[in-house]
Amino acid sequence: MRILLISFAVLGGAAQAAPRPDPCRVREQAFISPAGEAFRAPPGAPAPVATWFAGADRNRDGRMTLAEMQADAARFFATVDRDGNGEIIPDELALYERSVPELSLYQSGPPDRRRRGKQIPYGAPIGGGRYALTNVPNPIAAADLDMNRGITRAESAAAIDRIFMTIAKTRGDLALADLPATPQAAMLAECAARAAKARR
Repeated sequence: MRILLISFAVLGGAAQAAPRPDPCRVREQAFISPAGEAFRAPPGAPAPVATWFAGADRNRDGRMTLAEMQADAARFFATVDRDGNGEIIPDELALYERSVPELSLYQSGPPDRRRRGKQIPYGAPIGGGRYALTNVPNPIAAADLDMNRGITRAESAAAIDRIFMTIAKTRGDLALADLPATPQAAMLAECAARAAKARR
């Protein structure tokens, strides 16, 4: 019995001594576009939101208009709408969701807060909202306003309208610097600031 107690004590001490995961170490940066397209980049590389912006800014003037965001969304819609009938059906949505693990609703809040065991407040980013410009867990599914389990081109376009207006407010176009930081990007910036302060 004494040997067992000693063994449990040793194991308990080892578990307590195990270092916590470093929230500032991420395997991959991610960005989910307003249309739901996933962009990824390794740590230290330019933010993937810049890759999306450059591709959607069709005239390369450094500004994104609603028309450009709509055109980018229509392009991606066509890749998810595999049968090309103008509506994303449940099977097509499921295929898309399997290709974008960041959409998982079982993870919420910025990674550093989640790993430290802190309670995630109501309204915190969940699913794809952790990597997006707005807190929308699944941009494609969220566009299905009539809840008929099918997302049409018109529903997708209306969703993009809402997202653009939420971000742009009264502006007619957006520069990359005008875009809000995603929760992941904000967390990484906070980590970088803490690391820089520690080196002083």
